[in-house]
Amino acid sequence: CDVISQLPYAENFDSYGTGTTAYPICWDKINTYTSGDRPYIKADGYGSSVGSLYFFAGSGSYNIGITPEFDASIPVNTLKANFMYKASSTTYDRLIVGVMSSTTDASTFVPVDTVYPNSTSASTWVAKEVTFTQYTGNGQYIAFKNEYNTSSTYAYIDNLVISIDSNTTPSTCNV
Repeated sequence: CDVISQLPYAENFDSYGTGTTAYPICWDKINTYTSGDRPYIKADGYGSSVGSLYFFAGSGSYNIGITPEFDASIPVNTLKANFMYKASSTTYDRLIVGVMSSTTDASTFVPVDTVYPNSTSASTWVAKEVTFTQYTGNGQYIAFKNEYNTSSTYAYIDNLVISIDSNTTPSTCNV
């Protein structure tokens, strides 16, 4: 797969089918859950979407969904990710968004932000935005990590758009 060199980058998880073997082309994943199939595309998308990226982590496990590589000419600390997010519990579910420098080494995952479900109803889709302005490493992969947190955790993301964060990019023309 080619690196992402044009922005915005968008993924709605609707064109790969659904089920434990369905996954976005050119994405990678790391999974320590016993079934080995998480994350995958589940038939539970936001709005009229067919599917969403589904994460589940049982006791002592985690799973990471990893975007294709962003071209080195695109500094990750100038990006933001907008997506729809839902979980199953307001008590322990959350999704950690970060950056990785290797798609096969979970130790390169650097957390940037943690998103939580709707405070009154976790099963409600909520719009989330994560900016990467504080990231200072050399990773070029944006990653989504779901890990066990006192109980099994669930997470769904849909309608992901990664674009330049206009608050961090200097203007190139006169006002």
